[in-house]
Amino acid sequence: MPPFKFVDLFCGIGGFHVALKRLGGECVFASDIDEKCQDVYAANFGMRPVGDITAVRAEDVPAHDVLCGGFPCQGFSNAGHRLGLLDYRGTLFYEIARIVEHHKPGILLLENVKHILTIQDGEVLRTIMETFRNLGYAMKTVTMSPDEFGIPQNRQRVYFMGVRGAEDVAAPPAPVNAPVEILQRGVQGFGVKGDVREAFDAWTEALPVIREAGVKHPVLIDLFYNTEEDLSAYPAWERKYIEQNRALYARNPEFWDEWVARHCDILEKRAVYRKLEWQVGEIADGDTMWNHFIQLRQSGMRVKKATFFPTLVAMVQTPIYGPEKRFLTPRECARLQSFPDEHSLHAKNPTAYKQLGNSVNVNVVEHIMQHLITNYMQ
Repeated sequence: MPPFKFVDLFCGIGGFHVALKRLGGECVFASDIDEKCQDVYAANFGMRPVGDITAVRAEDVPAHDVLCGGFPCQGFSNAGHRLGLLDYRGTLFYEIARIVEHHKPGILLLENVKHILTIQDGEVLRTIMETFRNLGYAMKTVTMSPDEFGIPQNRQRVYFMGVRGAEDVAAPPAPVNAPVEILQRGVQGFGVKGDVREAFDAWTEALPVIREAGVKHPVLIDLFYNTEEDLSAYPAWERKYIEQNRALYARNPEFWDEWVARHCDILEKRAVYRKLEWQVGEIADGDTMWNHFIQLRQSGMRVKKATFFPTLVAMVQTPIYGPEKRFLTPRECARLQSFPDEHSLHAKNPTAYKQLGNSVNVNVVEHIMQHLITNYMQ
């Protein structure tokens, strides 16, 4: 690989930096407004990112061959209000365009959430692509996920590839899918305790009843007793949930009344304990919550097969590895994002989890960037 210089915008804890350094790149400028991310970045690379990119003049950014960045996704994410470019954080995209217009790097690689492709009926995508095309770049998007590389996590992200002066940009080749070991052995200090553990044990008792009913929808205890209200004013999706949960309760009201009464202290502590999203498939005979991965999300206790890790997110919703009744460690989450084990993480676990959930996957970035450098670096 030829040597090259790159800038790392919205750099987080350095996923792009790790990938591009492996390919022979030298980082000449990095920026992130989050001081805790700056701390981790500095500890790993010996350079501290500057803060607010909106306060940086384009001419003060060093010359570079490659510009990369995972620009803030909150304005585009399916989990947010999806205001797109109307959201201030979404407009930070234009900070990238401002620097690109001044320096005209040969290659661009940007990352965002998959929903950016369809937000505002595709208007956000069209705006981004047209902005860079008007600046002289051939543009193409590619959607990739770590599980294509043997990493047991489905986390689809969109990558914007740009090449200055080219007529077109080819898609990268298919990656090699080689299984990657994520779990650490002999983990201590991350066990599930207290009311979380009690809630999982309580729901294990209910699984045979749910299985007998053949339920495939989310089980929402708060809807069991919503039997008198007229549903005509509800949207169709919500009305369906209410009807499904009313029917589940009506099949065995004696069990559910006794179960709710016996576990009411736990169920009333947090709304999430009253919601179950079983995404494993058919409930097996003798199955338990602890046979699987569990993630506490706003929508409920989401249960997935223990062979495939729940998607890391920027919010602290740390996956629980049921077979060992423990949370994933920050290092295991770092492995899910393909960071090397020698990469330093934040000393406080909640911060480390959040930073990793907001990071790019190193192996995915390296694969795409290697394709761009090999075929388009001049």
